[in-house]
Amino acid sequence: MLKLENVSKKFKSIVIADDISLELGNYTYGLLGRNGSGKTTLLRCITEVEKVNGGRISCIENGNEVKNYLDCIGYLPQNFDIFNELTASEVLHFFANLKAYKISDEEVTGFLEMLNLLDKKDTLVKKLSGGMKRRLGIAQALIGNPQILLLDEPTAGLDPAERLKFKNVIRKMNIIKLFIND
Repeated sequence: MLKLENVSKKFKSIVIADDISLELGNYTYGLLGRNGSGKTTLLRCITEVEKVNGGRISCIENGNEVKNYLDCIGYLPQNFDIFNELTASEVLHFFANLKAYKISDEEVTGFLEMLNLLDKKDTLVKKLSGGMKRRLGIAQALIGNPQILLLDEPTAGLDPAERLKFKNVIRKMNIIKLFIND
């Protein structure tokens, strides 16, 4: 369970989030709102990309609070600018390393196959289309089997067939899924 207690965020005098408290179980949630309403900022606060001005965020697993809740999170930011000089496979190895997750070549192959990128395994990121880069971003968010998946406009740039495939992949996961619709 992801738990937010009295979370507040403001930039100078502009209040972005005011006293947000909620508990999220293993379901899919969508954040809906107008542009500029604070959806992306809230995800950035949960992932500690942005500091909150008040409140607390935690992850509860089997009735106990996880020491570092960020270890439970897979995150796809709205803008996923990645390393253009790496191959798709190298990007997944890189992010696994950042997460201190020992990923096997078979897992990398599985992620690339799941997101229809296996034929691009050895292709430099700079040669991938925007939709392919987005799918690679989704793959990196899934590394380590996170209990909580935060996706900021995950299907932006995907064609209709890839959107459907993405939704089917996510639907099968019995974890907390919080995403911003696009």
